[in-house]
Amino acid sequence: MQSAVGRVLNRLAAALAKTARAAVRTLAAWIGAGGIALLLVMVAGAAAAIISSPMGILFADETGDPNAIPIASIVQETNTAFGQAINEIVAAHPECDEVDIQYHYETGRTWQSYWPEVLAVFAVQTNLGEDGNVVVIDAANAQKIKDTFWAMHTITAEVETIEIEPETDEDEAGESGETDESGDSENPAPAPRYRYILHISVSGKTADEMAGRCHFTADQRDILHQLLSDEMRPMLLALCGGVPGDMLPGGGAAAGSLQWPLPGYTTISCGFGEPDAISGQPHKGIDIPAPEGTPILAAHSGTVLISGWNDSYGNQVLLDSGTGISTRYTHMIRTAVSAGETVTTGQVIGYVGNTGDSTGDHLHFEVILAGVFTDPLRFNDF
Repeated sequence: MQSAVGRVLNRLAAALAKTARAAVRTLAAWIGAGGIALLLVMVAGAAAAIISSPMGILFADETGDPNAIPIASIVQETNTAFGQAINEIVAAHPECDEVDIQYHYETGRTWQSYWPEVLAVFAVQTNLGEDGNVVVIDAANAQKIKDTFWAMHTITAEVETIEIEPETDEDEAGESGETDESGDSENPAPAPRYRYILHISVSGKTADEMAGRCHFTADQRDILHQLLSDEMRPMLLALCGGVPGDMLPGGGAAAGSLQWPLPGYTTISCGFGEPDAISGQPHKGIDIPAPEGTPILAAHSGTVLISGWNDSYGNQVLLDSGTGISTRYTHMIRTAVSAGETVTTGQVIGYVGNTGDSTGDHLHFEVILAGVFTDPLRFNDF
């Protein structure tokens, strides 16, 4: 026999599924009107009515509360601090002539698009002890949101030392065409030389990992999963100042919302979802042929998360907008930006090449929307 708790949770799931679509439309309208001060809204009435407890709620519109702080401003402030923390690590190691930054998040997300997980964990954790069915984001709760973000992220760094082998007498003789008949050299052995690579790793704990750390019950985990469902997560991202409502999964993105990365070159040699020429797997982006050295432009403004070598992608750049959209540019002959750098739309970030697993000079261009690989042609009107 199904437990009473099980029946309640089933009713909650059904209610959320029924109201989510209407909520998305309503929230998109509110966002467009600029009328929300507390930007994360979650079908509070329906969920609270079903559960009759604080567990079914998140945040409500409290525009009249003088202490209310917009979540979007919290997100922006924390993202800035996080980026500065990474840049400070780089600045602390001027001896390093190369920086390798690796980002380890689930389903291809980045720290700037991980906010729905942060807010969902905060919502469940904070509201468990509340008597009401809304959470006003005052200064204290704003700090709790920031603390939750930092608790869910880890930054580690280490310096790799590589000894550069000095040129031998034979190398020098080979270059000059001369040989040392005695085989001896009066010159002392050259002092060893080194190069230093700074490796930075940025990772995020999953919502389930945080649920374990916070000792969430099975019922609380179920609520957490509801908030991060395929329907709700993109909406929460949009409410944090993320992707616009018309770009959510299932909606039609506005044409031309991204800069075309190779002006003058619009031929597609391999489209999104087609079998990849090398792996045979569905293509995660589009291939745009162009001559070697053609400048590649940033499709949007944002922060460079990765700039460097990958065995498959070759020389690549991963650019995050901070609003739920990331773009990747690969197979470059060389990059023109560094990890951690802020770039603007239309800025040159690299040059077309044929590096990595590539069959000719072209740009492999990917768009990742709210953690999901998306057809780049959806965002352009060429």
